[in-house]
Amino acid sequence: MKFKYFLPIFFLILINYSCKEHKVKEINEINVKKSLINKYFKKADSIILKYKKSNYPKLIRDISFNNDYIYVLGINEKFPIVKFDISGKFIKNISRKGNGPNEFNFNPSKIASDKDLLVVLSSNFNMLYLFKNDNFVKKFQFFNIKNNSNTIKRKDILRTKDVALINNQIILFCSGFHFTGKHIVVLDTNFTIKKGYINLPDNNSLTALIPMSFWAVQENNDFFISHIQYPFVFYTFKVGNDSILNINEINNVIPKNYKLIDENLTLEHVLKKYDNNKRLKIYESFSKIWFVIKNENYYIGIYRTDELGNKANYYLFIIRNDKIILDKKFSDVFEIMFIIPTNNTLYMQKFNKSNYFVKLYKLEIKKNVNPL
Repeated sequence: MKFKYFLPIFFLILINYSCKEHKVKEINEINVKKSLINKYFKKADSIILKYKKSNYPKLIRDISFNNDYIYVLGINEKFPIVKFDISGKFIKNISRKGNGPNEFNFNPSKIASDKDLLVVLSSNFNMLYLFKNDNFVKKFQFFNIKNNSNTIKRKDILRTKDVALINNQIILFCSGFHFTGKHIVVLDTNFTIKKGYINLPDNNSLTALIPMSFWAVQENNDFFISHIQYPFVFYTFKVGNDSILNINEINNVIPKNYKLIDENLTLEHVLKKYDNNKRLKIYESFSKIWFVIKNENYYIGIYRTDELGNKANYYLFIIRNDKIILDKKFSDVFEIMFIIPTNNTLYMQKFNKSNYFVKLYKLEIKKNVNPL
């Protein structure tokens, strides 16, 4: 009697196992949607991140590669930061959202890791969380820091935008009111200012309408790259033992669709003629760099253009040897949500909700991208 039911049960188990194997195989064969990215980039490699149901993200916001491990920041109501091994196998959740002493009481927006350290940034509230060997150490709200003669006050930094962690140094990228603002700050792991901070030069007085904004989009040993929203300028940096060294400003090429501000529209004219709401609308009409990375001999990035009263447009640009070799508009603006720039590389994320997998495609420029 028992044997009578054994075979049907065995075959059900076998079918279920085969279906799971098929789904695993299926996700390995998922192709990046035919798009602007697919046209100019090829898949060089891929990683399948194997999540649990409880920590599966709606979208990945940031990634930090650290030797044999990957830290991933995603949109999840309980566990926003998850640690995987280099093959994508789940290892652990890093803390969780909540109001406890070791929990994220503010939504994380950026992460950075180096050796045994992990730094988590909540941009909206200028909050830093420090972990060592995946264990919580301390958190700190970035206002009124003092160190000898250096003092950074709340008015100096409106919002921290991004964070890098290099050789036990925390590099913060900030937006501040431009004439007094501090834009790049070097801290040690005790959240003490090191030798100083950087206030980059003013490229256009109209940027003082609202704070400048900086993002660090590459961390690679002791080198990284950053940019401002407007105008079309980005910077490469070398990190020393106590400060930022060798700042190199790149502003000699501008994509054709990148709209620069009307030269006749001076700051004095705007402040005198327009109220705050109108000033903000004028600023929103500026073109803005979304991100830029350096990949071998290329600078690759996305910028955004706005027309007053119309929807925003996004463009993919590639620069090589001080020449724009690509400047193309995205037909689907949602495509950029799935692109992750990190460690001088672009990744595309693809979701498989039925198995709680996220597949990351490493992208490389196709060799047939020729100058315009």
